[in-house]
Amino acid sequence: MREPPRASHRRPFTARRGGRVSRIDNRRLARIAKLAGAPRAPAAGVEFLAPLGAAVERGQPIFVVHAQAAGELDYAFEYKRASPTSWPSRRSHESGSTTGYDMT
Repeated sequence: MREPPRASHRRPFTARRGGRVSRIDNRRLARIAKLAGAPRAPAAGVEFLAPLGAAVERGQPIFVVHAQAAGELDYAFEYKRASPTSWPSRRSHESGSTTGYDMT
């Protein structure tokens, strides 16, 4: 099996608090990947580490952004920072007071 190329620049997005991944917005993750250089740069993109329903602890990586250039990595994280929805945000669930990670 062929080994995929490795990006020159990588940065994880980590959980600010413990909780459970309750929702994932693929469009925003795709936008982050594009800003990081995908699909033009073969090694650029998002490596998702916490699937829907996964329990995460504070400081745990949720996804890693890969880019060929430092500037593209910065663009991707600036988009995340400027996003109108908090990453992650606190959501109440039907069952009560569970804290969830809303990946939108």
